[in-house]
Amino acid sequence: VLIPVIGLLYLGPYKDHLIAQEMEALRTQGEIFSGALGEGAISILDNGQQVLNLVPARHIVRRLSQPTRVRARLFIGDGTLVADSRLLSGFGQTVKVEELAEPEDAEEQVLGPVLDVMGLLSDIMSDSTHPRYLDRMRPTVSDYPEAGRALGGEISGYVREDANGRLVLSVALPVQRYYQIFGALMLSKGGQEIEMALREVRFNILMIFAGALVVTTLLSLYLAGVVARPLHKLAEAAERVRHSVGRDDEHIPDFTARRDE
Repeated sequence: VLIPVIGLLYLGPYKDHLIAQEMEALRTQGEIFSGALGEGAISILDNGQQVLNLVPARHIVRRLSQPTRVRARLFIGDGTLVADSRLLSGFGQTVKVEELAEPEDAEEQVLGPVLDVMGLLSDIMSDSTHPRYLDRMRPTVSDYPEAGRALGGEISGYVREDANGRLVLSVALPVQRYYQIFGALMLSKGGQEIEMALREVRFNILMIFAGALVVTTLLSLYLAGVVARPLHKLAEAAERVRHSVGRDDEHIPDFTARRDE
């Protein structure tokens, strides 16, 4: 019985460790993105002034975000969103791109509800709450504190939850060239990989618990056969002797072959 309880207590620190790893990886990707924007999307005017060229900036954001499966958004100094890798713009139309969920296999359909209950209990025991993530149609810097800090030259990250309780990780970095900040780059991704890793651990805990339950049941049956059942026979024999007249050895079972008390 203690196996799943200890496992659920273990999942809290394990989840925090996975989140820290994903945030560090997201920050590394953000440094690559912001460096590419600083080198490839900054134009120098005739008067020597440097400006952010939005056309190559949008191309860089989209091309770099495709293989990494992260959402990249670029805000300029006034807080306006000028690039979003989830939006395909062209010919006056905007198309929102979303990844479809993977189909569930037979094992997931059978054990999915049990794993969900284990996840709920793990969240209750760890008491981990995150702020709500809002995905507005026309977001600004004020909707994301990390993006506002990036415009001030800071690098920060946030862990949030969407309306369905799924994790959303985000990191914002300044887009700069020679210490001049031109905008804020915000990278965000869902916590699907974290949830998949946690479900795999929950599945392993469930399998260990099932195996321990089988072993415990077989061991209990074995102990009942070699200890409890002979003692029960002795007790019945003692009861028969108590009610019999005289001494009759036929009522006492022969356990001399056991060589124990």
